[in-house]
Amino acid sequence: MELRLIMAKKKIIEPRLTIGVLIDSLHTEYHANLTNSIDDEARARNVNLLFFVGGRLSSTNRYETQRNILYEIINKNNVDGLIIFSPALNFFVGHDKFIEFCKIYKSIPIVSIAYEMEGAVSIINDNANGVMKAVKHLVEVHNKKRIVFIKGLDTYPDAEERYESYVDSLTYYNIPMDPELVLNGEFSDQTSRREIKKLIQQKKTDFDAIVAANDYMAIGAMEELNFNGFKVPQDISVIGYDDMYSSRFLNPSLSTVNQSLEEQGKQAVIAVINQIKGIRQPEKIIIEPHLILRESCGCTYKFADDIAVNYSSLAKKPFKTAFSDNYNDLFKKIGDKIGNLFQVKDMNTNSILHKLLVEFEKDLLESDNNGFINILNELIGLVIINNEKISKCHTIISEFRKNVLPLISDRKLMIKAEDLFHQARLIVYEKSTNAQTPVFFHLFHVNRDFLDLNDELIINKQSLTQIITVVSKILEMFEIDICFLSLFVQDVDINKSKSRLLFGINKSGGNKKIKQRTIFQTNKLMPTNIKNGLGRHSLVIEYFNYSEKPIGFIIFEMKQNYGEIYPDLRRKIGSAIEEALLYKKVKSQTTKLTNNLNYIRQVMAGFIKTLEITVEKRDPYTAGHQRRVADLARAIATHMNFSSVFIETVRMAGIVHDLGKIYIPSEILNKPGKLHQMEFNLIKMHPQVAYDILKEIDFPWPIAKIVLQHHEKIDGSGYPMGLKGDDITIEARILTVADVVEAMASHRPYRPALGIQLALDEIAEKKGFLYDTDVVNACLELFNTIGFKFKI
Repeated sequence: MELRLIMAKKKIIEPRLTIGVLIDSLHTEYHANLTNSIDDEARARNVNLLFFVGGRLSSTNRYETQRNILYEIINKNNVDGLIIFSPALNFFVGHDKFIEFCKIYKSIPIVSIAYEMEGAVSIINDNANGVMKAVKHLVEVHNKKRIVFIKGLDTYPDAEERYESYVDSLTYYNIPMDPELVLNGEFSDQTSRREIKKLIQQKKTDFDAIVAANDYMAIGAMEELNFNGFKVPQDISVIGYDDMYSSRFLNPSLSTVNQSLEEQGKQAVIAVINQIKGIRQPEKIIIEPHLILRESCGCTYKFADDIAVNYSSLAKKPFKTAFSDNYNDLFKKIGDKIGNLFQVKDMNTNSILHKLLVEFEKDLLESDNNGFINILNELIGLVIINNEKISKCHTIISEFRKNVLPLISDRKLMIKAEDLFHQARLIVYEKSTNAQTPVFFHLFHVNRDFLDLNDELIINKQSLTQIITVVSKILEMFEIDICFLSLFVQDVDINKSKSRLLFGINKSGGNKKIKQRTIFQTNKLMPTNIKNGLGRHSLVIEYFNYSEKPIGFIIFEMKQNYGEIYPDLRRKIGSAIEEALLYKKVKSQTTKLTNNLNYIRQVMAGFIKTLEITVEKRDPYTAGHQRRVADLARAIATHMNFSSVFIETVRMAGIVHDLGKIYIPSEILNKPGKLHQMEFNLIKMHPQVAYDILKEIDFPWPIAKIVLQHHEKIDGSGYPMGLKGDDITIEARILTVADVVEAMASHRPYRPALGIQLALDEIAEKKGFLYDTDVVNACLELFNTIGFKFKI
């Protein structure tokens, strides 16, 4: 909570209020719309915001549950009031446990969004009314009688309210309730598709309309209907709920219920400020939803009539004359529309409109002019800079078209004008879509500079000082001007613990140099002198850990539509710090051992064990995998009659062959689903990382080289160097076969065990071009003849 007493004209300005926002994540469109509206209202009212991104309470995903620690930092010393995204936070714990959790904030004014909570002001979306409007429209306007309802998760109060309203609406219209028309979509497009597919395949019932409890499920239903030959809306009408931005660009565009997220966010800020100031207000504020009619229900866009051109009154004069005669009227009509749509302080409406009109006339009459599109881009640029919605530019184009086309009597000019308007709409659509696309997509996958910095951060930097240097470059690339990274220094109650500022930057306040290593009370979030120099701020607070141990938190400047950026940066920075700490431990141990070469050789086996334990603490699955691979590799080498020194070398290389995975985030190693390409590329770096660690150790065996090559293949298709045949050491070829067999035979986070027989079939089928023939034959004999089995 910032204390700011400023004397101005002998009046004392009240301290600026700080509002905390408890939120599970920032990455969905729902979260973005709600947080953006909260941020807009807070800025307008000169109030600070702290977004505590702490995950859902007691989630089944342990990495999400670990983030709950952020909620323990909150108290009346760092916030004046709280806004809680209640349905998301209580998703796993239920009402009673959630209310018990909220009691820790009993001395702080609370506003609950989308969930009714005693002792707090609740901002409630009228879910029942929203669904009722959808059903009413389908019945009264489109004469639908067999209406499917796709439910959300039963643990969500919103989902239950929407379902009950569906039932009540059917009763109101005397439509029999058919349980087979109620599907459990779980708020997922994929689940929705699966449920619609089953309904179609079973052919037990006919239906003529669908109402889904959110847009994701509605979109999934439309995709499955289309796949099965049904046309929307000709065969089946569809209405969603939430009015996601993407819903308007579908084909057909999605009719949906807008639950006024902007209004919810705005009212939440107003309500919490009123509570703090002791202003009386209702305990429950109801937000009215609106039915948005587009094409999927069978309607046309509402603005279709607005953009219709009255061709019956086409001008009889040449375009140049008609345009000149009607210029003032055009200027007024279109100018009024622009003025009503945009509230942009730096936009000279008259100047831009004049340019648009002049360049449009030139484009039609001159063959090499392209001024209209250029001025439109200028307008879009101003809209983006001022955080206005780019999609509003569609309305300007429609108004332009409706008023200009009647002035054209020449058919060729008419075609040219329509082509120009089509170009304009495509540009607005593209710009609008890009603006909504998460910022990380562009920067992570397109910007080569960031990828280079990302590699530098994760692989090449082993000291905290070097990491901070790279982090500074990344923040500058994302134009994030405020960032503080702190590590916990005490393992006690978080509200009594202290933290050390590892890195801090505040360009927005002109304070570019911040003293590092400062110790401060954790629940103050940052040193007091830094907080006092921030001015009005909106900050995002993310937590990071080392293995399963919390090690610190990072604070970013809140930038709208950056929801995917913050957790990704947190993971990468946290992983880099984790690597630095691990590297420091390994380096320290290495330094001690290298002081006496004889001693090193005596304790080398023990050091290998230390590395194995390090991996096990980081990821128990990888450690178990390494032990089993080491046992099989030793057995293969023994069966091939290699020397005892060779056999022991292969075994020890097997124990640490996945050491390089210590730098990979645990969320990726244990991810249950399919890896993205960027995540898989990250995993493919682990042989090189392990080699970089092991090469510094003076082993009497070529362990580092074996580990580096253990993913190489005989035909050169492996990594990281693409070696072929005998260029790969025989030790590495043995380790490769052992690694493949154990991995296929064992359980993986993303799939169950495939079984030893499939593993043996794999190496037998591909021996000679992926795997060494002699090694494979030895392995097959071990299992099929000698009876080798993995130890549990």
